[in-house]
Amino acid sequence: MPASGSVFIGCGFLYVANAGQIPFTVLMKGERAAQVKGSADVLVLDDVLVEIKMVTAAEIGSPNARGLKLLEEHRQWEASYTAKVNGWPSVSVGGGPVEVEGAGFDVMVWGYDLPREKEAYGQRIDRISYVTAAIADSVFVVALPLRPGDDPRPPARKARQIMRSIKRLDRPLDILELASQVKNTQGEWRDCRTVR
Repeated sequence: MPASGSVFIGCGFLYVANAGQIPFTVLMKGERAAQVKGSADVLVLDDVLVEIKMVTAAEIGSPNARGLKLLEEHRQWEASYTAKVNGWPSVSVGGGPVEVEGAGFDVMVWGYDLPREKEAYGQRIDRISYVTAAIADSVFVVALPLRPGDDPRPPARKARQIMRSIKRLDRPLDILELASQVKNTQGEWRDCRTVR
């Protein structure tokens, strides 16, 4: 099975997910797109800090969950895990399912206020918002750390753009081969023009 991961493709990053039952890609576009130094899964896209990851139903202890049930199980798991790692009391989670035009899979928006401000990637944050998508047995996660006073609309627009770009694949995609193709084009990868 080829590895999962992100590749810079000229107009942003393409995340290739090969670990679940259905492989998929996610295009994360930005006129200004960069990885945060030292973390391949933390990006800055047009001044929006975005942390991405993928987990499977088995990894969160719910191997048979799918769709909204999987997203609900992931929400509980993620919130409990984050509170435990940071030594916080349980966090109060808000949010729920949303429609993403043309997605064809379940999407949830949720988040919580931090019990106290925390430093993340050199910034003081007081809230984390999540946008998650269930693709078969996988959850694709976009985490949006927010600073006090941040306008939540630009991160929300960026997350919606990311979710609209998810594309299921018939077979796994080799990210090393993809990186080689992008390098040989010496420009933007072909899918840069197909997703808004």
